[in-house]
Amino acid sequence: MKINSVTSERGSVLVTALITITILTLICATSLYVASQNTNAGMQAASWQQALSGAESAVDQAFNALNMNASGTSGAWTNWKRVDSSSLPTTKPSGGSTAVAPPTSNKYNYLIPSNITFQQGVEGNNSVSSWVTIDTAGLPLDNNGNQWYRVRATGSAGAPGPKRVSNQRLDDDLRKLSLIFDRKAGGTVSSPVASRTIEVIAASQTKNVLAYGFVLRNSIYMNGNTLIDSFDSRYSATSTNGQYDSTKFLSHGNVATVNSTGSNLNNEPIKGSLAYSGPVVKGTGGVTGTISTPFNASPPDTSDPSWTALPVNTYTGAPGSNSLIATGTRANPTQVKINGDFITNATFTILGAANSYIEIWVSGKFQTKSTLTQSNGVYVKWYVDGGSITTDGGTYINNQTGTATALYTTFIGVGAGTASIGGNSNLIAVLNAPGYDVTVKGTGDFSGSIAANSLSMVGSGSIHYDEALAANGINSSIANYSIASWFEDNSDPTRGQTF
Repeated sequence: MKINSVTSERGSVLVTALITITILTLICATSLYVASQNTNAGMQAASWQQALSGAESAVDQAFNALNMNASGTSGAWTNWKRVDSSSLPTTKPSGGSTAVAPPTSNKYNYLIPSNITFQQGVEGNNSVSSWVTIDTAGLPLDNNGNQWYRVRATGSAGAPGPKRVSNQRLDDDLRKLSLIFDRKAGGTVSSPVASRTIEVIAASQTKNVLAYGFVLRNSIYMNGNTLIDSFDSRYSATSTNGQYDSTKFLSHGNVATVNSTGSNLNNEPIKGSLAYSGPVVKGTGGVTGTISTPFNASPPDTSDPSWTALPVNTYTGAPGSNSLIATGTRANPTQVKINGDFITNATFTILGAANSYIEIWVSGKFQTKSTLTQSNGVYVKWYVDGGSITTDGGTYINNQTGTATALYTTFIGVGAGTASIGGNSNLIAVLNAPGYDVTVKGTGDFSGSIAANSLSMVGSGSIHYDEALAANGINSSIANYSIASWFEDNSDPTRGQTF
């Protein structure tokens, strides 16, 4: 029988077309499925990030309230509520009385800020809600007698799209969305939602310059075999005859800088805490205490003394007698003006009875080339205008005994300049020179406190903060609160998963 070739060819074309259409349909369906999954994942990712923005925004408002309260600014607690309970809420709080101050023990303040609204057309949700609490969390007072606080904030954003997980397992592990079951409150949700909670510890930073070991306007650099720690000259358990003893060291050698640009600790040991504003400080592996940011308590400018009411002893350069005698009291100290540089080219002595006071104003630079000995019990305050303070080779001898030994010697650097402690020098003093760049080098050893523009430690130099100085500072009022720790709480309390 003869087969019609035309019919056969038409049948083959039809089968090929059907197969092609089927393949294209499958490709389109797969593409649509992948596109839908990717769109859903993108919307969930956007909502997840928006929820974090809401939580962080609420944390900012909590810090703003604490900082406004510390500065005495009115309206710090506007719209905040206080609840007399130590149990923090797991869902958006309600009720309570009007908050007028930071919370005390077994209480918390809360705020429900206005929703954050995003412009139309963005991925994710167009609006984010949040709420935040502040409580003491049982945190003790710090060394300055100030309270630290716990700040917990939650941000929530709707997650538009179907109630299904992403096709990426890692996305599902990362993002803890409430698609059907409410992870925070229990029960079900009417539509998918992204909710994130972060917890921050707010650390108080005092205006008292002497409450820090070393407070700077700019960078700190450490390299070699350097060390920062503390001691307390008031007690025999933490000092020997009021002097630093390496076997009795303490761990409150705190360092703070207003601008950390260029700072690098090179993992050198700081037995204390670090507070800073600016870029992340490099090489902080040796810091044993907390690392917090920001820090805004810049050391104030210094100035020359005003002696118009009392007579002044005036010299050109160091006195030829190679000595000065302190006969004044704390209220009326002996006053000496050095016109030009004060340089010890021979052994120099500052004499006086115990609890006698002298102030020495140097219009030039200060340098000890030969030994300068300060008698025990004599209080000396140096004002240096010449932009240079240098003591090397153990040339300044001030082996005082008693409480806050560093207060017996105070250097006030006026204007800008440099200060150098080197050789085997062992200087015990308060150095208040906010415009000076300070260098501790060689085997130089410094005990007391430093307020400077910058600090550089190289070689095997060490500095030790005398904690007795904190009781003699300008004040203990709070300059600002900084973030001492931050973590995201991904607990699922309704399922018994807490962190």
